[in-house]
Amino acid sequence: MMLLKESFPLRTGRGIYYSIILGLLLCNIPRPLLAQNSIKMGDLVPELTLHNVVNYKNTTLKLSDFQGKIVLLDFWATWCGSCIKAMPKLDSLQKEFADHLQIISVTYQKKAEIDKFKKLNSTVQNFKLPMVTGDEQLIKLFPHRALPHLVWISQEGKFISTSSGYTIADSTFQNLLKVADK
Repeated sequence: MMLLKESFPLRTGRGIYYSIILGLLLCNIPRPLLAQNSIKMGDLVPELTLHNVVNYKNTTLKLSDFQGKIVLLDFWATWCGSCIKAMPKLDSLQKEFADHLQIISVTYQKKAEIDKFKKLNSTVQNFKLPMVTGDEQLIKLFPHRALPHLVWISQEGKFISTSSGYTIADSTFQNLLKVADK
């Protein structure tokens, strides 16, 4: 350990300098390298089979299973307080607009970790929406840097919108329905 401290002293000007340079280099990685498999707004979402699904009739699902409905992908994690707090609202939106909307919760965290978290958190215990756990495919397709992250997919399977944070209101969804119907 002493060798590490001496060779890369983080508390000295030199260590801070190296940390800043490394940070700047990482921030300047060309976007295509960060998101090689991502799609652009307006593109058709490719057919995917998603695994490790809970709260659904099967442990797999396909986005095309919901063709004819707007699909909202809600990227979240157990450490995201606003994600957890929004779950009852998402459940309510799903019930209210069930004929036109399918909300799918997506997390990179493994099923075992989610199961453990569900036991400790009453908000998540009652969450009924389909949830993809241990996801790697959707995160590559819709890269993001912060949570929560929302992705909207049209009735025809096109990527139509994205947002960070929960600004979902019934009126927002109704406006999206009007745009999608045109």
